[in-house]
Amino acid sequence: MAVTALDTSITKTYTLKRDPDIGKAGATTFDLGSIPARVLGSIKDKSTSFLSDAKGEEINTVVQQNKTNIDIVSIGLRGWSNFQNSKGQDVPFETTKRNIAGQSLVVADDATMDMLQLEDIIELAEQILSINEVETEKKKKSAK
Repeated sequence: MAVTALDTSITKTYTLKRDPDIGKAGATTFDLGSIPARVLGSIKDKSTSFLSDAKGEEINTVVQQNKTNIDIVSIGLRGWSNFQNSKGQDVPFETTKRNIAGQSLVVADDATMDMLQLEDIIELAEQILSINEVETEKKKKSAK
């Protein structure tokens, strides 16, 4: 079976594990999409840095996993439904354009990202990254 190209137009709907309405009509759903390889590579390259002293010896490694997850979600999150504030009002999904790795992308804006809890961002980032792997896993299963 041949290798298949990543289709960046594919999206999936996801409900957070902590949503009390999971599996019901009232659940909050997040529309997630894949991230182009060049953009994802750029994000991951910036996630780790090495600091050295004047002699060039490594003295510290810095891993910015939370920033990486926030970047992944800001790009991979395409919208949401039934996401409400503490007053029960639907929260709008707002976007902005950003140039990332030489590509102009529509991403969730900072105010939109600030409405998500960090634990939710981590969970959504895992789901966004899995979109790129799903087809490969399906092919492995079908080859058995």
